[in-house]
Amino acid sequence: MENLMQKKLNYLTIFSILLLLCVSCLYIYVGFFTHPYADDFSFSDVTHRVWIKTHSFPAVIREAVLQSKISYYEWQGSFLSIFIFLLNPIVFNYQLYWISALVLIILFCLSNFLLTYRLLHRVFRQTKQLAVTCACLLVSLQFICNRSPYEYFYNYISGSYYNFFNSLSLLAFALMLNGKEKQPWHLELFLLLLFLAIGAGNYITALHCFSILCFLILYHLLQKNYRQSLRFIFYLAALCVTLGISILAPGNAARQAVLDPSLPLHPLKAILLSGKEAAKILVKMCDFKMIGFLALLSFSMRQSISFPFHPLLLAGASFLCIAAQFTPILYGQGNVGPDRIYSLIYSNTIIVFYINLLYTALYVKHRLQWRLGRFAVLLAVLAIPLSILLPPKANVLNMLHDIKHNTLIQYHAQKMERHMQLSSAPRGSTVVLRQLQYYPLSLEGGEIEARHSWINDSMAKYYDVQQILLGDE
Repeated sequence: MENLMQKKLNYLTIFSILLLLCVSCLYIYVGFFTHPYADDFSFSDVTHRVWIKTHSFPAVIREAVLQSKISYYEWQGSFLSIFIFLLNPIVFNYQLYWISALVLIILFCLSNFLLTYRLLHRVFRQTKQLAVTCACLLVSLQFICNRSPYEYFYNYISGSYYNFFNSLSLLAFALMLNGKEKQPWHLELFLLLLFLAIGAGNYITALHCFSILCFLILYHLLQKNYRQSLRFIFYLAALCVTLGISILAPGNAARQAVLDPSLPLHPLKAILLSGKEAAKILVKMCDFKMIGFLALLSFSMRQSISFPFHPLLLAGASFLCIAAQFTPILYGQGNVGPDRIYSLIYSNTIIVFYINLLYTALYVKHRLQWRLGRFAVLLAVLAIPLSILLPPKANVLNMLHDIKHNTLIQYHAQKMERHMQLSSAPRGSTVVLRQLQYYPLSLEGGEIEARHSWINDSMAKYYDVQQILLGDE
């Protein structure tokens, strides 16, 4: 019987690895057909002109630093994200835009897998094989259930602002879990740089990291582990330095005055609304198939840890961490806004939700003295057919539909035809583009708008033409 259970676990491990490879390769393949749109052009036009004139990478970097400084005083405080926006691949070559999708997908996959694996293996003390299996299944689940793949992976601006910095935070926490009491100096330095970058790059991720680090400091202080507490205090200080610089930027107030003078909200109101939004996203996750899938994975784990606190305490801390992600966006604009915000927070919530279910499952098994033994593997096996029913999976179906009907190839051909037409247009001319005929379901069509729109104007500046119009010829 033991051999039979191990054989089933081996099959499950192979299945989970293949599933992750298939899903991630599908996302990467679609990424080869993505094209720049809207903000991609508006942030790239200045640095692109510098590259065209000089073909000097240092000159482009100097211009990006200068433009980031201007934006800090006139538009937005997250200066590192602005700097990254200004180094869009299309600055150097339009046809390199696919690189951004490739980097974002790989970094997302690596950071989520490494964090989940190390949590299961180092914190919950599961076997390496079981940790790999569950980590692959959870990362695949995050790909399948992503609410807006285009905003999160295929659009450089929103992807680098939300996905990139969130992946850096997951990578930072994963690297902390290396199983050593004393960290190598180079790892400590790298982690400090990561938190400095997060604070300077994205308010949502910075607040999330802030709340987690505070809870880690409090936990280790209660455990009288002052060495670890001091370590996390250094990380928190690094995060707060760049976050404070970003928050105090004069550009934040200037931007707010242009967008909506009635904002920002009162901080207390933003915090209360954050709790409401956190409750809403948890309710959305309370689909019986989702809970069943994660619960089966949780109860399949072996009993191997002590329980320093009650599961309800972990649930409360987790809820505050989820709510903290909503606070900056609610404070700044009064509402959650587009799906890219939910894509970021939903992805993190899946990990937090699973950790809570796993801790609770092990706690219940310990209190009730359950001994599932070799039958625990069957629970993980039963989770597989349930995962097929998990909503939403429309993004994967859309990708398969676009591949089957060659929509991606036709869309790419149209976009490249436009690029060639605009690249060869005389400087300062008016260019009339044909309307796109093919729109892939897995990518936003990226159609230009009526004349004098900011999208058309930013695209015209990038190609150095007077204006771009949409017509039949």
